[in-house]
Amino acid sequence: MKQIKNKTERIHSLDSLRAIMMLLGLVLHSALTYNVTNHGNAWEIKDPESNYILTDFIVLLIHSFRMPIFFLVAGFFGSMLFYERGVIQMFKNRISRIVFPFIVFLFILSPIIYFSFSYTIAVFENQENPFVNSTQLFSNIFVFIPKGTSHLWFLYYLIYVTLITSLLGLLLKNQKK
Repeated sequence: MKQIKNKTERIHSLDSLRAIMMLLGLVLHSALTYNVTNHGNAWEIKDPESNYILTDFIVLLIHSFRMPIFFLVAGFFGSMLFYERGVIQMFKNRISRIVFPFIVFLFILSPIIYFSFSYTIAVFENQENPFVNSTQLFSNIFVFIPKGTSHLWFLYYLIYVTLITSLLGLLLKNQKK
């Protein structure tokens, strides 16, 4: 008979921390639109009539700790998987929870992001029919092929970090024995 390992108790405080960091992502991305700083191609949406230096400070403050906390929490849970379930189960989990969503949402989010940015820019430029102008993007089939990872950049970094730390974990685990 196969023995089932006890499942680790959920750590609700880390779930709350992740939720707070996600909500701060909304604040950060909203504030970017009203920054004095020009973010170039990284964030093309800019309200030409409303720019506040305080939003620059808010973005800088939130950006300084938000993603590092996400990576720290991901590392914590990744190491729990590594030591409790083993390397193979950890890789299966990371593939289903990071790699597959990255691939799927890369193709789903790209057209949505193109449309959203195009529409918002058209509204800020006071174009007559911003919705119609923005939907014309979809007449080109290439809009459905992602040109970059945009808002999913952290997932491929997480894939790299998972691979590197897993290899290091295996090397160090084998040296202990």
